[in-house]
Amino acid sequence: RDQRVSVVESPPPLSAFSAREAMGNLCGAAKDGVKVFGMPVSQNVMGPVLLAMESGKGAMEMCNIMEGAQMTPEFLAMNPYHHIPTMKDGDLAIGESNAILRYIA
Repeated sequence: RDQRVSVVESPPPLSAFSAREAMGNLCGAAKDGVKVFGMPVSQNVMGPVLLAMESGKGAMEMCNIMEGAQMTPEFLAMNPYHHIPTMKDGDLAIGESNAILRYIA
């Protein structure tokens, strides 16, 4: 009986440089339009961010919840529940990913 074992190579680890580069490509891509506040590690944030970028309607604005950026008076004015994602389009602010997706679409 043949007992070959296949070895699956794991991808190389993401270096700090490439992670910063990837985040730079996501954040601040558009000056005007929809701004989706969040962090790239949040799956709830990435859907609205990718839709905003792909449709050309906006981009991501970094909101580092690890440093408490969601507790600043500016952020709390947009979303008193202080959670991400939060979207800002002019005077309109939405703080729920599915609602943001419907708004952008």
